[in-house]
Amino acid sequence: MKNFTTYQLKESMFSMTDSYTVYNEEGDTAYSIKGSFFSWGDNLTLEDASGNERLTIDQKKIALRPTYLIYRGDEKLAKVKKKIGLLKQRLEIDLPEGKDYTVKGNFMAKEFEFYRGRTKVAEVSKSWLSMTDNYGVRVATDEDHELIIATVIIIDLLMQEEEQEE
Repeated sequence: MKNFTTYQLKESMFSMTDSYTVYNEEGDTAYSIKGSFFSWGDNLTLEDASGNERLTIDQKKIALRPTYLIYRGDEKLAKVKKKIGLLKQRLEIDLPEGKDYTVKGNFMAKEFEFYRGRTKVAEVSKSWLSMTDNYGVRVATDEDHELIIATVIIIDLLMQEEEQEE
């Protein structure tokens, strides 16, 4: 059985851009995520508690389906694509090494899980007693925590976009 690390991801309520703070199990800030004020599409930066840039998230401007690219420095780490299905929502996270993730669940209810093959490696659950989007995120200790947190942010952005279209 895998060991998991738990994070609390909170969206900032009063911000002109997409902004989130991620807290570790001790309640300390582990990461902050900030969006660009003037950008076409979503463009965010994930920084560690010391302010060092760890990842960037860039929405692909021209794509048939919503697509995001995640970079670590100049290296493309992952491509996140929303899959269209009749009954279930799904995201695929393509990694260069072929160790891809699949995210399954109820995105509108903000309850979903990350899988590598058939193995669950992370789970996400929204806190319902909040005015902003707050998530509990459990990640297997041997997985890329930053990549999974960045993907949770992308899912939140996609759901906000769908809510605005309704």
